[in-house]
Amino acid sequence: MNLRNSLLSRRLVSRSPIFRSSFLAVVSLFGLAAAARAQTSVYGTVSVEHVTGIQCLQTICGSGDGTTNPLGGFGGGWYDFHSIGPVRLGIDVRAGSTVGNKNAATYFNTARPRVFSVLGGVRASLGTPIFHLHPYVEGAVGLAKSNVTIPEDATTGQVVYHSGIQYRGFAGVDLPLLPALDFRVVELGAGSLRNLGNNYPIESISSGLVLHLPF
Repeated sequence: MNLRNSLLSRRLVSRSPIFRSSFLAVVSLFGLAAAARAQTSVYGTVSVEHVTGIQCLQTICGSGDGTTNPLGGFGGGWYDFHSIGPVRLGIDVRAGSTVGNKNAATYFNTARPRVFSVLGGVRASLGTPIFHLHPYVEGAVGLAKSNVTIPEDATTGQVVYHSGIQYRGFAGVDLPLLPALDFRVVELGAGSLRNLGNNYPIESISSGLVLHLPF
């Protein structure tokens, strides 16, 4: 008797207009999320940067090899505007900041080295049958504001930030977790930060999450 009632209840639910409407709504939502891969996505990452070529301005400095490794994060998004076979082209914009513990220009207990960045560029991504991985490459240029070369004013002790131009290349891999969510397994970056007329090589490694939007 209980089995009969259970089967009858399942039939009634499956024929219910509310059930069918809810099911179709869920399917449509996942369909839109999957289709959004070709349009708009946003992301957030945790990033470690490696800036080199910094001159020590004192007898000793917090980092004796002319390097600093600030840690922080970036947020950004991209829009895919064109496809060439399996390759998708998009415009990417990102902004973020990183901060280090040791300064390569002065002694470690002065102002902490920081880099603020805004970058924009063109990216190309490719879908693969291997775990549905999405590798991509990107070239970007933008502005940077930092104190890695001269952390503070020697007279007033105030933190000094200098604006400059930077350019970077990125290569990474995204792994789909859900129709609308990817895990950014790794992103590697390399380029140059131009500050006070000098070029300072800058590298980065990042990881984070990607959300695909339904538009």
